[in-house]
Amino acid sequence: MTVEKTNRVIFMLTIDVDARRVALWPTDGFAPIRGNVLTDLAVGLYVLTVDQPREQWNISGPQVQIGQRFAVDLVGVENPFNLTYTDKVALLVHKGIPLETREFEKIETRLIDSVYDKAEVSTGKIYDSIVGLPGVDLYDMIDELWSDPEKGQGTIYKLLEYFNYFPKTEHEEMQVVLHALECFAVPPEKLYIDSFTKCYVHPDSYGDHPYIDQNGNADTLLIFLYDDLSPKRLLCVPSREILDTGGPSKGEALQNSHFGTIGLLFPPQLAANSIPRMVMAKRERLAEISVMNFDFVLQSWQGVEMFIYLAGGSANVEPGTGRRPPYKGLKRPVSDAAAKQPGRWEPEFPSRTGTEDSKYEARVCKKDEGLIYRAERNGIAYKFDGEENAGKVLVDAKHWTDNGKQVALMRGDFGLRAFDRFAAKLEERALIQVHVANGRQIKWPVSHPESTRMLQEFMNVKKLPINVVYTP
Repeated sequence: MTVEKTNRVIFMLTIDVDARRVALWPTDGFAPIRGNVLTDLAVGLYVLTVDQPREQWNISGPQVQIGQRFAVDLVGVENPFNLTYTDKVALLVHKGIPLETREFEKIETRLIDSVYDKAEVSTGKIYDSIVGLPGVDLYDMIDELWSDPEKGQGTIYKLLEYFNYFPKTEHEEMQVVLHALECFAVPPEKLYIDSFTKCYVHPDSYGDHPYIDQNGNADTLLIFLYDDLSPKRLLCVPSREILDTGGPSKGEALQNSHFGTIGLLFPPQLAANSIPRMVMAKRERLAEISVMNFDFVLQSWQGVEMFIYLAGGSANVEPGTGRRPPYKGLKRPVSDAAAKQPGRWEPEFPSRTGTEDSKYEARVCKKDEGLIYRAERNGIAYKFDGEENAGKVLVDAKHWTDNGKQVALMRGDFGLRAFDRFAAKLEERALIQVHVANGRQIKWPVSHPESTRMLQEFMNVKKLPINVVYTP
């Protein structure tokens, strides 16, 4: 990305001990800072504190021994101690791609070949080579492709173009892949929320049951379309959230932006100087509806509702309302079960409504299909499937069948290397959940007994405070 970030705060390090590579993950969601690492640390989870005046790394954990080496050499960063870190930095050491093998090159070749294979494109198998790669390996792979302006960059653009073909069973992993691809191939200005292509008024702002914000006030709900992105996306914003004055300039806002819902870049606040096009669109839409009747708004909405269906969902930036603009039936709020639960409920993007995973998550979390519960801490967000006990318990449901791919990976059916990668990604995801939860309980309901047993054993070995519960 071309945006020069001056305020990056690092909250996590991940290390591939086989490749001897390290990634420093910032709270703003931008691509990690990568480099080489020299360390004797064993695979596991540690806590890192950075003593910047003394330029020392202080690492604590059950496997730390006196005299162990830890040194990093980062690309584009002369001195890693000049970066900004959170008070406690999570440090995850995992297995990856060994330097001594040609596995990295084989994955790259297979990826390039697959985007021109019609059978693999139509089934979404083009992503199989990179889905599940640990973070630093994934970004190294895409970086290697990006360095080839012909085949490599062409492959990245093809992967973005075909994104809507991906297998729905790999939904969470595909979001990671999509974000990594866009970090290289899509200019940040294009992902900025002010770069929408169209703006509409949602009919939910009218009728007997208008849109109500969290303060109980009726508001006009605006729909912003981003149909020049792949996959296309859509954002719902109450007009009162868009401030008519104030805010830093658009350039300054981009420097201080962070990735938020549906993979878009958000400024520190939705203020006029930072999002001039959104402010102008808001004024134009409000002026239009002051002189147009409801039939006009309803007719304008027809194309947008079809777009929502094609794009697979929308997202609402307002926290805490428990409501979303309905896709069918213009005045229907979400179910009572979801509406009564506190927190930031958002439509899922892309939608997996109708899949076995989605049905299971909706049942055990007592929610509508197509909703996720977004929890945040220090700029880091995680999309849980639901919550319990007024937000004191965060829920991540797992519809893992005992004969499914996840159990096969954990059993080692695909080999030790595949197991190590899968375990590293699973631990990384759990680590982010623990960070976001900030002391709240985390619960993983699991659909099948063998899957439950394996995940319980995994949490015990990794000493992760996540409660895995068999929930058929």
